[in-house]
Amino acid sequence: MGIAGPWVELAIQCAQVQQARIKGSAAVLVADESKDLPDAAFFDIHSETFQVDFNRAFETLIRVLKEQGDAVYRTDIDRGFIITGRARHGFLGFPIYEQYVIAIDDVTPTTSKITFKLFVHRRQMEGVPMTQLVLTPADRQFVYRRAAAFLDTLKRNLR
Repeated sequence: MGIAGPWVELAIQCAQVQQARIKGSAAVLVADESKDLPDAAFFDIHSETFQVDFNRAFETLIRVLKEQGDAVYRTDIDRGFIITGRARHGFLGFPIYEQYVIAIDDVTPTTSKITFKLFVHRRQMEGVPMTQLVLTPADRQFVYRRAAAFLDTLKRNLR
């Protein structure tokens, strides 16, 4: 076909894939599962490694989310995935709305890495009738403080 040069013959053999969690995939899973949520590009991904096994990390996450008033919307223990519904928090007259997209990697049998994206929105009050709910992203520093508080709560519960 007029293409000069040496040719290489390749033989590709596909490995058998076991149905298990893929290590190191948490950030990809969080980004993929949250891409269609409002303002997804605005919010950052956070992660922390804990010296606990996968099952304990998963169970503790579910418990902590429920205790802080975040209803678990969807879970998939095989993928190490949790997503919450949008929960209203904050003070009377100053509500914030939070939603978590979380994935867990089992790094070793006794170490788990929790990766999450925290969506925090505030209600826009100015120029919007009280009958409408218009949400805008909270400022990044506020979201970082909320994410740090969530990680602190996890640390206390995973001891």
